[in-house]
Parts: sequence; structure tokens; C-alpha cells
Amino acid sequence: MKFFKKTQQLSQKSPKECFEDFIREYNCNVKHTDKDRVFFDFQGGHFVAEVDSSKWTAIVYPGIITLPVGKLDIVRHACNNSNSGSFFRFVYGLNDAQTEVSVDIRFTVTRALPSEFADYLGGCMYVQRGFCQAIEESRETDENTMLKDRELFLMRQQELSCRHSGPESNRFDADHPLKLDTILRSVGITDAIYRRLEVSVDGECRVITDGGEIHDFNMPATLLFDNDVPDSPFDNEMATAVLKYYLVDDDEPHYLSIVAVAQGHDGGSHYIRLMVSRLAKPLSRNHSLDARYCQFLVVIDNVSPEKKLQEFNYMLGEAEIKARDGGKLTDEEELLLNLNNADSSYDTYWGNKYFLQGRYYEALQHYLNTFNANFHDYYKMSGAKYDAMLDICYRIGFCYNELKNFHEAFYYLNILNGSHVIAHVAEYVNVLANGSDVRSIIVIKHILASLRDSYSVENEEDAVPDHIVEFSNFLHRRLGYSMIEFNQLEEAREIFTKLLDEPDSKDYAENELKVIDARMRIMKSAKKDEK
Repeated sequence: MKFFKKTQQLSQKSPKECFEDFIREYNCNVKHTDKDRVFFDFQGGHFVAEVDSSKWTAIVYPGIITLPVGKLDIVRHACNNSNSGSFFRFVYGLNDAQTEVSVDIRFTVTRALPSEFADYLGGCMYVQRGFCQAIEESRETDENTMLKDRELFLMRQQELSCRHSGPESNRFDADHPLKLDTILRSVGITDAIYRRLEVSVDGECRVITDGGEIHDFNMPATLLFDNDVPDSPFDNEMATAVLKYYLVDDDEPHYLSIVAVAQGHDGGSHYIRLMVSRLAKPLSRNHSLDARYCQFLVVIDNVSPEKKLQEFNYMLGEAEIKARDGGKLTDEEELLLNLNNADSSYDTYWGNKYFLQGRYYEALQHYLNTFNANFHDYYKMSGAKYDAMLDICYRIGFCYNELKNFHEAFYYLNILNGSHVIAHVAEYVNVLANGSDVRSIIVIKHILASLRDSYSVENEEDAVPDHIVEFSNFLHRRLGYSMIEFNQLEEAREIFTKLLDEPDSKDYAENELKVIDARMRIMKSAKKDEK
């Protein structure tokens, strides 16, 4: 019963009253108040609370670190890494003179006991120390290495997300109204004819039958209090929608449901999780359940096009100055300069930025703009520009893979056929394995055979490079995964048993071995029933 007592106690108090209880019980030093903001100290840390009397309390830990603007890339990548799945949000900004970049920590709570507020603030100070330590370590690291490590991390996450334990979690973003039609096209639904959209928010239902209005409908905006005010809170916590549509040359109706859930906001960014479930055919005795489910995060930033262009021009100028002075360019800077087109460079800059943040939906839109503007000159390209085009194809394929649109992903990654860049080959393998492509086992075995031929050793003293060992382990994990998909369970068991001795594969192998055991039990049970 003690759990219900705490809930009942809090439900009788507003967020403002809960926060005041914390200030009083922990004897916090309140510096001053400014409208709905309270400046206070806790355990040596200086905090700002933005209190809404009825809905939430937002806590800001301002200026945890300040660096010269030349370290903007390091700060940005550190924030991206720290924000991945974190309750605390790291937000960076430039000073008015654009000479320094500083970082704040933000988080939002509704109602909490004083002890819980103390735990939140203590956790905030803990992650602040870890963040500052990571920044100091990153300042001694080559920026090129940072970007490559981040991409390898994202690729590893994409692989791990496709374990057999359940569906992957896909993440999207839009800083402009997100049209329903754009979402559907990105996940592989094209040439749809919209007939009816039923939207339910806070007990109220709205039915839309106009195809054009359905086409442009912005599901995330149904949760916002005021879409034109960056700092406005959410007005609703959840909304649902059911879409009825037809496909060309198909007389049967199709259905798709979307659930939008508020995930919090900080500053001008609103975080919304969308869950999409598609039923390809209506349920009946003649049709089995053919469902496709995915969920992803939408981040509405409310960043103006003018501000985005200003940031791009600044970063492009920095890259041009570095190149002119003979400085070492990052891979991202080289990509911008090699495109030789202002619009393509702009789209590639923002595509790269969102890509490294794991915001694949928005990154995809920018990368497609770059590809469409340059692919007609594909056979005229050479050198750096050709390499830049291949990199764009790789990133488009990566994004489509995240959206489970494996057909589109394969198209762009197949352009890289023959590439010896490990990231390109690995992503090609990821798409085949994640999409349960029948070619996956044959292709992976062929790559492994080529790898063994290229790095065969006569004795133990001839060490294989570490990155090749890691790539080989990756290929074996993907091969084992595909073998499970096609019921080659004994062969898969042999592979994952060997991988138990590899530190980077042990956890993954243990999980897949459990899956193999479970499937074998089911198959044995089914054989007994047949007898």
C-alpha cells in the first residue's frame, strides 16, 4: 500500500507546491525569483527552476562548461552522445559575439517528493561531471576519429536493434510540420489514396475525409499547446489516429494506426514518440494478421530556416578557411567542400548533423535532396566528388534501413557494390540481414571468404589488425542472425558458440543462443504433435 500512499499525496499538490516543499525541506538558498523562474543553489550547484503551477517544473543547470567557438564540433558531438536515451538533455549555444560556446543541462518533472527532487539534482550533477570529463578527453582526440567512432557506434546500435527479442526502435525528427504523407512514403507506403482519418485527442474525436487535408496532416502538432511559441508546454499527453486508405490497383481497404505520446520538452525542442502499426489487409477468416509496427522519436525544434542557413554559412566558412590555411579537415568538412554546390552542401551539412544525432528521418530528406541534385552527373564524377556521392548513398541507405524500408535501402547501398570501405560493406550486410533477404547468407559467406584470403596468416605472430577482427566478428554475428531467420539453427549455434569467446560479441551471442534453444524446443514440440 505504500506505493499508493505516495501517489495520493502527490496528486493533491501542484508541481509548484511540490517544488516549494523541496526548497523548504532541503533548506536551499534561493538567490532571487523572476516571474516564474527561481534561481537557487543545491549542494554547491547553481540551478534555475521554471515552474508552471499546474503542469510541470523545468530545471536548468546553466553554463556547466564554456569553450572557445573553435571547439563547437567537440561540444556538439559530446551533446549528441549524452542525449541518446538520456533523461537529462544537454543543450549548447553561442554567446552574442559568437566567440564562445556554452552548455546547459535541462530536465522536466511533473510532481515529485522532496527526496526525489534531490535525487534528480544529484543525478544532474553526476552527469555534468561525466560530460565535462568526456569533453576534456575529446579535446585531445582527433576530430576525424570522433566522427568515425560515432558512425561505428550508430552502426553497432543498428545491428543490435535487430536482435530476435523484439521490434527495433526507430527514431525520426522534423523541425517543420511533419506531413502524414511524408511519413508513409519514408516507411515504404507510396501511391496511397486516402479515404478517412479519425483522430482522437483528450476524449474528443475528429474525422477527416478530404484527401488533401489527410495528406498534409501533422500528427505531432496535435499534442502542442501552441506550435508558434517555442517554449510552450504540451497541451495533451497522447493522441491516436486511424487511417483508412487504398493502394493503386487494389480494391481492398488498408488501415494504419498512429499513437503520439509526449516525451517532454526543453527550451524550443519538443520530444514526441510516434508508434505506427500497419495492417496490410482487413482482418477476416481469409486473411492472417499482416502487421508492420515501428516506433520513433520526433523532435520539433522550431528552428527558423534563416537560423539554419546562418549556422551552415558559418560552418562552411570555417571549413574554407581551414582548407585555405592547410589545416586538417574532418570527413564532414571535406564532404561539404567536395560537392561544389551551395544547395547540396547545405543539405549535406544538415543531413550530417541530424545523422550523427540519430535523427534519421530528417537526415534522409536532406540527403535525398543532395542525391537528386547530383545523380545525373554520376558517370562524369571522379576523385573526391565521386567519393562524396558514394558517401551520400551510404547514408541514405543507412537512414532507410532505420525506417525498415529495406527495398529503398538496398537500392542505394547496391550502388556501393565493389566498395572496399568497411562501413559501406557493413551497412550493405545490415540491410540484407535486417530485411531477412534470402541473399544474406550467400553474400556474407562470400565476404568472409574474401576476408580470409586477404588476411590469411602463417602463424600466430602474424597478427590480423584489430579492426579486421572486429569486422569479421560483425560478419559472423550477422551470418548467425540470418541463419536463425532461415531455420539453419545448428549452423547458427556453432557460430554463436564460437563468438562467446569474443568480448565484443559475448552478450549478443548469449541472447541469440537462447533464441535458438527456444526455437528448437518449439520445432520439437511441433513434430511430436504431428505424430
